[in-house]
Parts: sequence; structure tokens; C-alpha cells
Amino acid sequence: MDVVWLLLAEEMKRAAVPEEQILYLEPYFRGVQFSEELLGSLVGMKSVLEAKIVVMQYLLDNEVVGNTPGFEDDLMTKLALTAAEQGLRVLVGELRNVVADIPCFLEAQGSTDTDLMLDPRLGLNEMNQVLYQAGSFTIADLLMSQPGVVFHNG
Repeated sequence: MDVVWLLLAEEMKRAAVPEEQILYLEPYFRGVQFSEELLGSLVGMKSVLEAKIVVMQYLLDNEVVGNTPGFEDDLMTKLALTAAEQGLRVLVGELRNVVADIPCFLEAQGSTDTDLMLDPRLGLNEMNQVLYQAGSFTIADLLMSQPGVVFHNG
């Protein structure tokens, strides 16, 4: 997980995430554990969403969002963080529903797994798009090359 964290920290720096936030998130992001089964799964909408759920659930279980340091005395920000945490709980539930029936989700979107995986909003870089299309690209490979796709929820 050290290599994944180093890559992720670099991605966060390039995205202008404040250093204080990177330092706060480090122990939590390093603590996320993915099952061997998930790591060996081929990259696709279902496996990427499952990996994102693992990250989000870990953050919720460890109360990372609601306890962001530096805002203990700022009531409005504390309320906003609480609302963000509740929103994350709702999102996790919705994503679990999507993962439970990916074919239905894809049909409702009028898309295929490939359409969504290659959509620029998902953020796969060109090399990872090629690897995805080759059909042997796993979640472990994704984490070792572009962890932000899993750890960021943009």
C-alpha cells in the first residue's frame, strides 16, 4: 500500500490539494484494505465501484470526514462536514444498489460498461484505457498506476 499511497499523494499534490489535508488523509488512505478477490478483479464499472465503496466505507467507519481537524470551533464548517458525511453514507448505499445490478444500471444509462469506463469523467489515463480494452487490467494494476480513480469521488 506504500506505493499506492505515494502515487496517490502525488496525484493529490498535482490537483492542488492542500498539504495539511494530504497529511490528515495519509493514515486513513494507507489503512484501506482491499480483498484479494477485488484486487484480482478485472477493471470494469462494477469492480471500480466496489473499490470506491471500500474506500468510502473505511472513511465512514473511521469518522474521517466529520472529524477533519482545524474546524472544531467553526460551527458552520462542522455542520457542513456533518452534512458531507451523511451525504457519503447515502452515496455508499446508492452505489451498493448500483453494484447489485450493474446490467440494469447500464441499461438505464443507455450505456455499456466500456462507454462508462472510457468516459473522461472516470479519469482513466490513455495507457490505462488501452490496458482496460485489452481485458487483462485488474484493480491491483489500477491502484498501482492511477489510484485516484479509486480514491477520489469526482
